[in-house]
Amino acid sequence: MTKVEIAWVQTSFDELQYEDEAPFFLFARGNSLIYIGLSFESSVRFEILSNIKRLELEKQGLMIFIGNIVKSNQKITRQLVEDCKCLLIYCNQPDENKQCKQNYDLTNHIDDLIINCQRTEILHKLLHQHIQAFRGIITPNPFI
Repeated sequence: MTKVEIAWVQTSFDELQYEDEAPFFLFARGNSLIYIGLSFESSVRFEILSNIKRLELEKQGLMIFIGNIVKSNQKITRQLVEDCKCLLIYCNQPDENKQCKQNYDLTNHIDDLIINCQRTEILHKLLHQHIQAFRGIITPNPFI
């Protein structure tokens, strides 16, 4: 069983540096989770700016969070990060994500996956703290 813990912190675009690294980022506005993205092979600042433009998001009132893996019982690979992103999207259903929203299948090399999120106060209402895919059953399931 693969266990991953992700620590989320709020930031602003102006605070981010080009050398900052974090495998995950998300956008929120008010009580809406807008988008969960990856920045595994490029700077988080570049990915955030690119996705703000691509999604045509107004920067005013946009909350930006970055997520770092602080614990993992497996080697952190691109595939593991992509599996975590997909499971986060499936269970949280962000408005602008298209992939992973209807179904979620673990890749062949991971049997079970548990994600624990260390969340800020704002994210308590927007992001599930404990997510797991265990023997084909995903909790929380957004379709139940």
